[in-house]
Amino acid sequence: MTKRSWNPIAFTPLPVTIISSLVYVALITALLVVHHIIPSAPNNLASINGINLTEAWQDLQTISMTFHPYNSHHNDKIRDWLLQRIESILEANKGVDYTQDTRPILQQTFYKSHDPAIIFSDMTSNFTALGWGNLNQPGRPGIGVYFEGTNIIVYIRGSEDGDEDWWDTDHITPERGRVLINAHYDSVSTGYGATDDGVGVVSILQLIKYFTMPGHKPKRGLVALLNNGEEDFLNGAQAFSQHPLSKHVRTFLNLEGAGAGGRATLFRSTDTEVTRAYQRSKHPFGSVISGDAFAKGIIKSETDYVIFKNILGARGLDIAFMEPRARYHTNQDDARHTSIDSIWHMLSASLPTVQALTSDRSDEFDTKRTPDDIAPSTRGSHAVWFDLFGSVFVCFQLRTLFALSITLLVVTPLVITAISVILRFSDKDYLFSSTQTLISSDAASVPLYGWRGFFRYPLIVVLPSAATLGLAYLLTKINPFIIYSSPYSVWSMMLSAWVFIAWFVSCIADFWRPSAFHRAYSFLWLFVLSWIVLVADAVTEQREKLGGGYFLVFYFAAVSLATFISFLELFGLSRKTEFAEELVDLAQEQSSTQRAGSDSSEHASPPSTEGHLQDATETDTQAEDEVAETTSLLQNTHRTTFARYRHQASHSTESPFLEKQGRKVYTGEQAWSWSLPTWTWFLQFLIVAPVPVILTGQVGLLLKAYFVQRLDLDTGNTTTSLIGIKQPPFLLDAISVLPSSNGHEVNCEDSTRRHGLQECSWPGIAPKVDPASPPDSGIPPRFGYKKWAEFNVTRVKKNLTVQNEARITIRGLNTRACRLNFESPISDFRVAGSGDSDRFRRVPTEGIKEIRLWSRQWDNTWNVWMKWNISESRSKQGEGSSDRHLSANSEDSRSRLRAKKAKAPENKSRFEGRGAKGLDGKIVCLWSDANQPGVIPALDEMWKYLPVWVAVSKAGDGLVEGEKRFMI
Repeated sequence: MTKRSWNPIAFTPLPVTIISSLVYVALITALLVVHHIIPSAPNNLASINGINLTEAWQDLQTISMTFHPYNSHHNDKIRDWLLQRIESILEANKGVDYTQDTRPILQQTFYKSHDPAIIFSDMTSNFTALGWGNLNQPGRPGIGVYFEGTNIIVYIRGSEDGDEDWWDTDHITPERGRVLINAHYDSVSTGYGATDDGVGVVSILQLIKYFTMPGHKPKRGLVALLNNGEEDFLNGAQAFSQHPLSKHVRTFLNLEGAGAGGRATLFRSTDTEVTRAYQRSKHPFGSVISGDAFAKGIIKSETDYVIFKNILGARGLDIAFMEPRARYHTNQDDARHTSIDSIWHMLSASLPTVQALTSDRSDEFDTKRTPDDIAPSTRGSHAVWFDLFGSVFVCFQLRTLFALSITLLVVTPLVITAISVILRFSDKDYLFSSTQTLISSDAASVPLYGWRGFFRYPLIVVLPSAATLGLAYLLTKINPFIIYSSPYSVWSMMLSAWVFIAWFVSCIADFWRPSAFHRAYSFLWLFVLSWIVLVADAVTEQREKLGGGYFLVFYFAAVSLATFISFLELFGLSRKTEFAEELVDLAQEQSSTQRAGSDSSEHASPPSTEGHLQDATETDTQAEDEVAETTSLLQNTHRTTFARYRHQASHSTESPFLEKQGRKVYTGEQAWSWSLPTWTWFLQFLIVAPVPVILTGQVGLLLKAYFVQRLDLDTGNTTTSLIGIKQPPFLLDAISVLPSSNGHEVNCEDSTRRHGLQECSWPGIAPKVDPASPPDSGIPPRFGYKKWAEFNVTRVKKNLTVQNEARITIRGLNTRACRLNFESPISDFRVAGSGDSDRFRRVPTEGIKEIRLWSRQWDNTWNVWMKWNISESRSKQGEGSSDRHLSANSEDSRSRLRAKKAKAPENKSRFEGRGAKGLDGKIVCLWSDANQPGVIPALDEMWKYLPVWVAVSKAGDGLVEGEKRFMI
């Protein structure tokens, strides 16, 4: 490269350091601002195009005041408040009449109302299904679910809907698809639900207000769903599938929360066409990478999106809060950790999206209902989407990305090949050129050193990367969880280590073998490697239908363009033949001058023969040292050593070749590089550097522990468990500060609830979920707890023959959630009061080993029929009457059952040959209401004593699990 007068964008250390630092700082700062600074809400909070943020903020305070899981009394209070709030919103909008429909849905009796808004207080939709998530685990027994819904649905008539009650019909006709907006109003038992999903709920309340105001009536009908039970197997959304309105939904927008505040990100979408509705958002945020992570199972949790997409067959979007994940499902998901700006960000995205969906006049989303109401008959195209700095939203079809990938993979190598051929014919192909042969000269060849620097880039990448990975490994051994408390410290440390080591390796390489082709070879390596990666990404795009590698396409395009520039730079060099000939001429001229000087010395002082030989030798040695860059090229005797290279380089800059017309090269680089442009690096840098930072930067911690308390209702034994990371000593350190663990042995083993985590247990403080029979009343435990859960089992008998079927009734005290666990899978089950639907699978071929029961009533009694296969159950060898009732309410019944089992061999012949088999299992009732201090004192203790770096979440559906065993 040329070293001329000072150039502010020359490829020299000072300009490169300053410019690259400024660019990267600007890019990273902008990305951090986008990720952590929420766009401010407008100053006038009371009136923003029909949206009232002050009301929304006040509503959020009300919703997030207490824990309100489905299995809590405060959940009922939130539901009642929501109904009153919706009525007040509709009454406040002048001219809006509404009807509240509470008639039994299963009887298909509705109010015939022409009002623009109808409230459905759905207290009748029940379903029995296979628990969501088990559908994706073939070969394993599933989990059965019975659920009674308590959803709130508001239907806002569209201008194209007409006045009839169109949902009360069984006609299968083409129709204008309705738009669904959804949020769930239940929280987890350990979280206040401000972000998950309070912000979504208040956003829907404001959307109801907006679309019922004069002048804002939607064209397509709008269904606003506030479902209850999302946190437990997505039950609320599945219950909505039993409502007649669900058959007419074609597009949806799901509002969720998986963090605590921040920006609402576009989680995922079903297709390109529906995603384009989100383009109207003023502050878009998100990328298709998150959707691909869900599709490949990298993100394990699910939202109601999957129900609307896979069960209803609708097309839509999932918008949710994502950060910080450490506060997700903990008591830090409260109003204090969110803001009115977060509400505005979700509203500013959801309002224009819903406007776009409801105002769509095309037939893209208008499909014919199928006879089984499972799914529409058409789907959209796979989408690629991402935002740029939270201001611009890009959306296009995946096949467009695939076409662009194939085009780049084919065209760019051809372009580089074409440029190389032109350079070859122009005699300027210095890359990969070792020497230049001159036919007209006596010299055999002139070294060019075009290969110098070819292997530098792999070394500069591999060595720092290996060292940084080693540093990361050491960090995981010494303090692996610093990433939770100081993520940016870790990233800064790793980045600084990599940059320093790369700089050190570069300095050694440059000191040893300076090269003018450092950039050219680096971009060539990048081109080859990114080409290989893009081939793999194109295969993924085609086979897996994943668009998360979109940034690889743009990065490869940028690298290709930068590589083209490096090749085009070579046209600024002189022809290799001309360079070699000029070197020969200058070398010959220098040699003649030296000989003439030597002859003059001889005439002035005639030397002896011995002295002449000595002087000649010294002269030759001196000449070799002084003309290292030119003479060595011709004589091919140049020796490059680590110790002598800088000395030679300094002399090479004084050679007549470089002095000609002010020619100078930078610190020992090849002599022909004097004419290379010095500013093109700046263009390459602006093309390549921002792409990975901007695009990968769009992909965007507290230590979390999970609590559960188990109670044996027969013996009164209580066990408290905390589930967390395996690496010592963090979980045990946290448990050691709890007073209840002092003096008790803490047993730790791999958790069966949370894969990859450890579960530590110890005798805990007894819960008091039933104030009428507290454990400390002095009554023996088995009598104090016996009314907390009761059951009866009846073995089914047909024609005096015992069947592999049974009926069991279960009742839990002060709860509305229980479950049945079986030692071996059952093949079928039904729950009284549930409506079967072709939309759901109830039992997989592998059977089920658990049935989860939810009721909208407290102290409910469930009636369950179940059937099991002979080969999957223990042999029944005559345990008494073929038609009996077994109650586990007392120890006496269990003792009698064990005694009968012990005498079974005497009665073996009674059931031989009949195929009668038994079934063992347990009933478990759940308590999840921790709002009142002292009800679950073990959890109160954790919130009081655990270190500040530990956040407590629920381990399962219940905070307290009381169990009793049964044998059939």
